Amino acid sequence: MHENIKKSGLAFWDNDVKLDNVKQFLDEEEFERMKAYKDMATQLINQQSRYLIQSHDKEHLTQFQHNEMEEILRIFMSCKEETEQKNVSKTVLNDDFYH
Repeated sequence: MHENIKKSGLAFWDNDVKLDNVKQFLDEEEFERMKAYKDMATQLINQQSRYLIQSHDKEHLTQFQHNEMEEILRIFMSCKEETEQKNVSKTVLNDDFYH
């Protein structure tokens, strides 16, 4: 897990993105659209990537800025996937079927 992101408190470290935590950062329309998804965290990361592409296409970001921001999104996604894998492992190990 990327330590700088973990220290920042910017990520949610369980599978469920808490709606109250997310609502404060989104306008009402985007919040309503996002809460319909089962995996809101992935959708938020994907949406941020689309915004970065649009900003780059409109020349609001340099190529370097775009690449750096995309790398941050890749790190977030990697941390999310790592957390999901750990949670699946815990579930499997704690499942009554295996006892």
